[in-house]
Amino acid sequence: MKSPLLAKKRPGQNIYQTLDGHTEDALIILSGYLREHRPLMEKLTGEWRMPFARLGQLLFLALFMHDLGKATREFQERLLQEKLSRELSHTFFGLPLVETDLPPEDERLVKVLVLSHHTQQFDRLYDSFELLPGVSYLENQITDYLESYGRLHRKYFTDLFPLSTRPLSPFATASQGLGLRERIREEVSRLQVATRQSEPAPRLKAIYSFAITLLKYCDSQSSRAFHRAVLPEGTVCGTLLNHDRENPPRENTGPFPQFSGPCHLPQPSGNCTLTDTRNCLRKVTFTTCPQNDGYGFNTGRELPTTDNRDKKVNYRYKVNDGNRFTFLLTPPGPRKVELALARAASLAEAGKREKLVWICPGQVASGFVRHRLACLLKSNKVALVDAAGYYPHDPNTRGIPLESNGRPNGMSGVNRERIFTCPFTVATLDHLIFSLVHGFPQADYALGNLIKAVVIIDGLPEPASPAFHYTLDALTLLREMNIPHIILDTLPAPGLKAYLAGAGYHLEDHFTERHKPLFSLKYGQEGPLEAVKDCYREGLNQAVYTPNPRAAVQMARRIKSALPGCRVVLWHSLFTRGDRHAREAAIISLAEQTGPWVVVTDAAVDTSGLPRCHVVHTDNAPASLLTRRSHPLWRYGSTPGAYTNGQGTDIPVMIIHDHRKTIEPHVKLLQGSGPVQNARNPHGAMARQCRNTTFPEPGIIMPGRMERHLEEEYRRTPPVSTNLGAVFRECTLFGYSPLEVRYMDQPLVALWRPAERLMDVIPAGLWRENPPEKPDLLPRLTVKVPLEWYSRHPDLFSTAGIPGETALVCQLPYHEDDGLEPPP
Repeated sequence: MKSPLLAKKRPGQNIYQTLDGHTEDALIILSGYLREHRPLMEKLTGEWRMPFARLGQLLFLALFMHDLGKATREFQERLLQEKLSRELSHTFFGLPLVETDLPPEDERLVKVLVLSHHTQQFDRLYDSFELLPGVSYLENQITDYLESYGRLHRKYFTDLFPLSTRPLSPFATASQGLGLRERIREEVSRLQVATRQSEPAPRLKAIYSFAITLLKYCDSQSSRAFHRAVLPEGTVCGTLLNHDRENPPRENTGPFPQFSGPCHLPQPSGNCTLTDTRNCLRKVTFTTCPQNDGYGFNTGRELPTTDNRDKKVNYRYKVNDGNRFTFLLTPPGPRKVELALARAASLAEAGKREKLVWICPGQVASGFVRHRLACLLKSNKVALVDAAGYYPHDPNTRGIPLESNGRPNGMSGVNRERIFTCPFTVATLDHLIFSLVHGFPQADYALGNLIKAVVIIDGLPEPASPAFHYTLDALTLLREMNIPHIILDTLPAPGLKAYLAGAGYHLEDHFTERHKPLFSLKYGQEGPLEAVKDCYREGLNQAVYTPNPRAAVQMARRIKSALPGCRVVLWHSLFTRGDRHAREAAIISLAEQTGPWVVVTDAAVDTSGLPRCHVVHTDNAPASLLTRRSHPLWRYGSTPGAYTNGQGTDIPVMIIHDHRKTIEPHVKLLQGSGPVQNARNPHGAMARQCRNTTFPEPGIIMPGRMERHLEEEYRRTPPVSTNLGAVFRECTLFGYSPLEVRYMDQPLVALWRPAERLMDVIPAGLWRENPPEKPDLLPRLTVKVPLEWYSRHPDLFSTAGIPGETALVCQLPYHEDDGLEPPP
């Protein structure tokens, strides 16, 4: 009896799974997914104008043939010896075995799915590492395996879709031995050329990204079943998820000590991403508010609440395909999240979406939003994902397969959060932009999960930032791929409202109290410390914005020294992720405390979650940033003290401690002019100096006055096209590598100015005290620091690692109270 083809081996143990068993388990998971997620599948295929049966066939054949490259003599021998490496890439050497009678465009998609089910493809991928010159295919066993396709379809898919195609024997055209590597590389090049000549990129990209995400999911869940099954030493198992015992135990053959029949694990219930996400969103309850609630909401609708004392009612928006793209205007504060969730729930219901992705407008995700979502949804399945660092020498950023592929698929919790697999994810603008254009190693996988989601963009960057223009172009691509999304804002510039309305967004304005003042603007005369002391004596809660972390630390120390009894919370960008979250929790608790407090923060942290306060101290900034910094002042009731508008009405105050009435940020904007090669030097594409005025005179800031200043800023830097669309088209299936797109000194997509790009480091003291044993524990120790520190002070950084992960260690001192100390 022939030895079976093997697909899996547990490290350090004589426990194996056959290729037949691994593939059948993956097909069982696919069958379960298609049944459980049929509404989503039918909605997506309808949007793509693609019959469900056609997509089903593509998925079935791609998954059936995804590991055929393991059917070589070399792979089978090295698997037994645990000496697998990337030079024996089974995805690469499996490509000649993928032959079907599908139409050319469908077969091309199946080939790319098989080729990319472990590694995201880019044009020069297979020239970037060593591959064996050739392999020896096990032809007889491959032929036997291919004949099982009909039985597997009848067993698991007959009632889902008919099978009108079949795999073909590859050996009439496939060759072996020397020269095979070059012939496969030529085949990959032909696939790349054909892709560039194929159908419109957004539709093809959406179909491929969804398909590769589902293929990876089924493959990883099958692998997970094998690695978690209770199996005795010496086992060679077939399918683990087949409950009907169709395959009886077989006798010992060949070099294997034992061959077992099917083991019995509970079959996974659909997708690990929580298929009842819409049900979770439905659990958010709402209350009817009085017509004049004092918060500036349009109270002709029912508003959400979490107060159990209020009368709760079901609340739904009416949604149709005409308003799946929404521009939602709402005052800041906790109810902003609730309104956005209510809108997202309706979009998810109408679009049969299963995930929620909340995008924060920076490189650090908001712990405040995560806390609010977790409370409202009563779910612990809310992931918080900061942007990946921009350190260019990290091997994981290059998109090249790891040297060893012996680790289980899909077992890394860190990787799982990066790619939107959780039901609810709070992420960053980097994730949104770079999932479209191969900006990180699993970008296509992330995009596939994004297609299943409702996306909420929590505010746009300031118009002077390149990120503003890239975001607008990214929104165009989301619309072209039919990804439902919501843009949140408070008081946007009228020109921006007109721009988005022209792009097809449905405007929903909940900010109707435009006749009420927002805050009073003053210019400081004696410096921020004296003003803080004066406000403290009046019993006022305050937020102090400083230009950078060093200034924040110094200001916090001075306030603590001058006001020993004051509760001061320091919160800036140079704390570890774990300490940052602890300080966010402390800030959240301030809303429940009596007595004056002060929060001191820097300009790099998103402070949209700060509790309401009486006074905000800041330096001068563009109107859009000052508006965002004023959010803690909005909708606050009467305040004690001397800060009045002269008419006896107490209102919150913003004090600008900078006598300059204008600022002059040096801005580089990008303008795509067609060919992508122009984007290789994006900083030279278009340069524009921006003179951006802020509120020039002190006084009461009414909504109309704020809008005028925002409009002035917007008109000085109106939307300009970037190269994102061109890079997206090049990255449809193959295209650029993450290194080219994001990590080079002059990347293709320069989302942030060079001085704004951040990288992740671990303070050396924390690494020595408590080096993590698992990659999942690394993020809690990381600090985001400017990338330019590395170029200016390379001697302060070194690399260290644990199995499966590399860390950049920083020699700068770290203090629990003050954070990382910046270099001199």
